[in-house]
Amino acid sequence: MDKAISGIRTQWPVRAAATICLTVVVIAPMAVGGFRPHWWLMFASVLFFAAALVTYSLVQSTRHIRFLTHGAPGLAPLYLVFLVGLCLHVLRVGGAASDADAIYGLIRQLSYAALGWTLLQALTRGQRALDYATVLVVGFLFYAVYGLITIDRTEWLFFTKADYGGVATGPFVNRNSFATFLAMGMSLTLASALADDTGVGRQYRKHDAKIPELERRRREVRRDYDALQSARPLEHRRADHDIPDAEVISP
Repeated sequence: MDKAISGIRTQWPVRAAATICLTVVVIAPMAVGGFRPHWWLMFASVLFFAAALVTYSLVQSTRHIRFLTHGAPGLAPLYLVFLVGLCLHVLRVGGAASDADAIYGLIRQLSYAALGWTLLQALTRGQRALDYATVLVVGFLFYAVYGLITIDRTEWLFFTKADYGGVATGPFVNRNSFATFLAMGMSLTLASALADDTGVGRQYRKHDAKIPELERRRREVRRDYDALQSARPLEHRRADHDIPDAEVISP
């Protein structure tokens, strides 16, 4: 049930965990882009905490756990197989440069899984998915502007820029990494724009448009009922309360 479902209220721990994950995603490039692995461990710890918070909340409640069963049914099993293979590789082979590199890679992939798990449980409404995407798009926009500013203002970077002088690299040490990062933002922006007319956005607007019409019909039915009750003779209205149930249902 990977589709966003309207009408299901998400518990506050799940929403808080999703907010934590979005915050990590937005600020992570500022630190990790400088290629400092100790930041991976810190951010991974935060994502693991968020995933644990969501899991605890789901266990304590009666809400169903959401899985990718419609949009991408084979994605989660394949990624699970990849994680198992990566664990075996770390245990049996190790890293190309050092065993620490392999462990860092494993922790990074596990943190990605924790991030996906947390956001999947939080995205119970279509509009919430669009709101989260908007937050990320704003973050990408900030980094694009930041990259342009720091072409000359290298002192605003959080690391010493030794290469690519006069070239926009943003918070990354490599211009190719920065370009790939911005390409991800462009893809997300395009998908969010298309969602206004397809998929999530259309479903949300269709559902939202029905609410005023249903409310209007409910008021009309209530008004007609009250009018009919007022038009009936008083003795008939009194008789309705005096007739036994057996006489009401008998032919």
